[in-house]
Parts: sequence; C-alpha cells; structure tokens
Amino acid sequence: MEIDKSIWRTDMKRFVIILIAYIFIITLVGCAGDTNEHIGEAKTPSSSSAQEGRDYLDVIEDFEKKGFVNIKTLALDD
Repeated sequence: MEIDKSIWRTDMKRFVIILIAYIFIITLVGCAGDTNEHIGEAKTPSSSSAQEGRDYLDVIEDFEKKGFVNIKTLALDD
C-alpha cells in the first residue's frame, strides 16, 4: 500500500500552519494580560519624585483619596 505523497504534504502543511497560528494566538493572549496591575497591592498616587517640594498635608490628602488609612509622618531635622 503506497501513501499518496501529495496528500501527505498537504496535510503536513495544514498541520504546520495550524500549529504556527496556535502558537501565535497563545503568545498574543499571554501578552495581552500584562497591564502592570498588581491586584491586592497598594498603588501610590504618584512617584516620590513627583511629591518633592509639595506641602506634606497635600501629599497626605492625595494618599487618603487613594484609600490609604494608616499614614504616619516623621519630623526630619533637615
């Protein structure tokens, strides 16, 4: 019994195309979920360098608006 090579080649091409498409789709789905969200972690209103030079009471207010409740300040001798 002889296998028709043209049918075999067509089936292999179809298999390879489907496999490549599958890998491509899985890669896209995996990358699409990366939004830099850290669920369950606190997110500050802005970076510390953005707070530099601002009145500390305004900074505390920004943190309270974001849901922070246990905010403590420390007097620095600078």
